[in-house]
Amino acid sequence: MTNLIHLALAVLADLGFDKPAHVNDRRTVIFDGSRSSYGFAEETNLMDNEDRRALLGCFYVTSVASAVFRRVDAIPYTRHLNQALQTLIERKEQPIDRLLVQHVRLQNLVEQIAQVAPFDDPQGPHSSWAPITMHIRYLDQQLTDLTQSAVGLQENHLWLIHVYAARIFLYEAGLYDSLWQWQNANSGARQQRLDTMWKCLSATKSLFNTFLSMPAHVIFTASYATWGLLAYALLIASRLCLSKVEGWDVDLVRREFDFSQILELVIQKMEEGNAFARTHWSKDAGSDEMIDRVKIKTRRVQTWFNGYLPRLSAQNDLPLEMGPDYNFLLGIDDMFWEELITGLQPGGV
Repeated sequence: MTNLIHLALAVLADLGFDKPAHVNDRRTVIFDGSRSSYGFAEETNLMDNEDRRALLGCFYVTSVASAVFRRVDAIPYTRHLNQALQTLIERKEQPIDRLLVQHVRLQNLVEQIAQVAPFDDPQGPHSSWAPITMHIRYLDQQLTDLTQSAVGLQENHLWLIHVYAARIFLYEAGLYDSLWQWQNANSGARQQRLDTMWKCLSATKSLFNTFLSMPAHVIFTASYATWGLLAYALLIASRLCLSKVEGWDVDLVRREFDFSQILELVIQKMEEGNAFARTHWSKDAGSDEMIDRVKIKTRRVQTWFNGYLPRLSAQNDLPLEMGPDYNFLLGIDDMFWEELITGLQPGGV
């Protein structure tokens, strides 16, 4: 996936979509039949709406990949990109443009969240002068305003998954000690941190409730981004259920959010999507090999969690790795999450 993203960015730059047109840009050489000679096209790199959709789509894909895998950076949200967004809004050429615009706006907020809490190095020092809670409150309100303005999308499962994932990304800050180093001088900071973690848990629960309510045909055809966000939510859920942050009642958390049961329901949902595909699209085919592999690996996570939890409860000093590596979930092999995502694409793409 990383290679595909870099390839898309290279094509974007080669076509000149990543920056506004300039008089000194290279122009297309054309043949003038009336003069039997070659010359330059009068227009420089002027974008049409398809070009704008390509630019905005690349921003969306790179932003989701950056938030989930933290291997690549999203392309910058520049004035040029914002102008492309505004043009699509004004022209209202395609109904789907409204959804693209909302997704780009949402991912722009996700990028702002990443600037406040650099999750690529969450244990590093927090460089912002303002307390993290101030940033969280501001960005939380921005997310609320955006979702309320997304008229007609409140029943869109895929949109809601992105919204809840953005909130998880915001509240994930509660898991990292370095962002709360100032709490020793502030008696209310510990409570604020616990509130942040609880909101993260609530957003995680809402994301899974949305995923589990999706129709079977949507499950099988879900995009790369959807599976990436699901994998990300599973990882954060495991951390919330195992966190040793002072005051965090893991017994209450596990009663509120049964991680093992959630994994079981996710597996069942995959089976529903697989069954729908066999019934409606590939009636003579057997079980989808990729989905079967994902189910096996998801079951391994469930087995690990069920075996680890009693040991964690019995040994308070049992070490727990809570690092930021999103391709290695608590002892599961490195390729698990990428296969979880790519393996469920039709055709295995």
